[in-house]
Amino acid sequence: MRLEPSSVPQDVAPLKLESVGRYAIQIYWSDGHDSGIYPFERLRTLCPCAECAAP
Repeated sequence: MRLEPSSVPQDVAPLKLESVGRYAIQIYWSDGHDSGIYPFERLRTLCPCAECAAP
């Protein structure tokens, strides 16, 4: 299931980040949810900067 960005309230923000091993982070959100692990490799593919986009 994909998140519809327009369904996220404007005031939802990350409160805390925790390392998951050496490969990912877990984000704790202000709306109370903390499900999901975000691997660094996936986050880099989402980043538009030239450093992350470099092969």
